[in-house]
Amino acid sequence: SGSSGRTRHRIRPGLKIRTKLLLLVLSLLAIPWMGYKSVREMEKFLLDGQQQALELTTEGIASLLGNRKELFDPAVGVPEVMGRSFDVLPTELDASLSIDATPKDWVVALEEARDYTSAGSLECTVDYNPDSLAVRHGLGIYDKHVYAFFDVSDDVIIFRDPELVRLDKSDQLRLTVQVLGMDIRRYLLTARQEGRMSVYLMKTDWREAETGEALKDIAATIELTESGYAIKVRIPREVIGPRARVKFEVIDIDDADSREIVGAINTDPDPFLHGLGQVRLMTPTLAKLVEPLYISEANIRVWDRDFRLRAELGSIFPE
Repeated sequence: SGSSGRTRHRIRPGLKIRTKLLLLVLSLLAIPWMGYKSVREMEKFLLDGQQQALELTTEGIASLLGNRKELFDPAVGVPEVMGRSFDVLPTELDASLSIDATPKDWVVALEEARDYTSAGSLECTVDYNPDSLAVRHGLGIYDKHVYAFFDVSDDVIIFRDPELVRLDKSDQLRLTVQVLGMDIRRYLLTARQEGRMSVYLMKTDWREAETGEALKDIAATIELTESGYAIKVRIPREVIGPRARVKFEVIDIDDADSREIVGAINTDPDPFLHGLGQVRLMTPTLAKLVEPLYISEANIRVWDRDFRLRAELGSIFPE
């Protein structure tokens, strides 16, 4: 009986080392899977929280604006030249600006201005000199007019030669407007001397005017400064309508003999695309009303029934 007991003890089954290793591997594989599952659950929890916050914000905005139809009136909208997402709205002026006021008065009234450097390859060259061509640009609006100001740093100023038929042979300001469903209109602002500028409706190549008559609706002046010149422009709002696309462009010429264009700065959102910036019909009062409901790292947009953007707050991209 003792011998049989020892035999039974020797044949007792046990886990082989291969089985133990397999169990160990499975246990190690389960750890990252459990971690991944926990992360996914946490991510879902955070997303659900953000979704609920956005839904509450949306409901709050809808309730706040439900009976404020006057804020969506096209007459109170401000045409905004779209650039990068952080561009400021045109300044709402308390009174009209005189076209004969000093550049300093315009700068104070417009409050906000944006700096531009040269577009295209000129900006990237080693020998680029900001004193040769740079622009500080601001926009304002009051009643039925849009006011545009350009403080241009230019080391050589070339006025228009009245003996030349072509109009693209001097320092100038170009305004391109495309109304929805219509052809592109090109306006060229040029001057023979300091003072009032002439405005022409141009052909596609910017060389010749559609007619020989200068336009009277758009008023502009040019004034020499220490660093170059300042241009003040008063544009009727019907020229830059709420459904239009627009671009300003400063043209630089430095040689009075060849009169070749050596630089250009435009207000495109992307200067390398040479496209046209969209004009949005914004309502600053509406944006201020919605601002208390803004949540961080969110983009809030309010559209009217004609699918025009009337207010925008924040960005989904971190600053």
